[in-house]
Amino acid sequence: MRILTSDTADEVGTDGTHAGTETAMRFADRELDCLGVLWDKGPSTALEVQRALSDRLAYTTVLSMLRILEAKGYARHAVEGKVHRFSPVVSRRDAARSMIEHLTLKLVGGSRERFLAYVLDTDDAA
Repeated sequence: MRILTSDTADEVGTDGTHAGTETAMRFADRELDCLGVLWDKGPSTALEVQRALSDRLAYTTVLSMLRILEAKGYARHAVEGKVHRFSPVVSRRDAARSMIEHLTLKLVGGSRERFLAYVLDTDDAA
């Protein structure tokens, strides 16, 4: 799967990936909260996501986050009667890997060794 942001792509493919230049996935904290519920509980309605979140958020806020994730190509929905059931398009592993690669590039010029040194808080991180 290609790992891309919506701001670098013009369209989303049928597999949920974006056409365009590969870059790191980008998520707001609330988007990650919602994705976390989808990863943990599987396909869920906005109400189910809202109830599973540790923070008390308005239903409309949760629905907005799910729609944003869908627009970015990171989630999709299926219609079940009168409700939409959202599911993740990206795996937790792919999202984590992409975000770590982005941090590694931005913080230490792409050096995995230096990044791990920072994470492990060793003298090599200086």
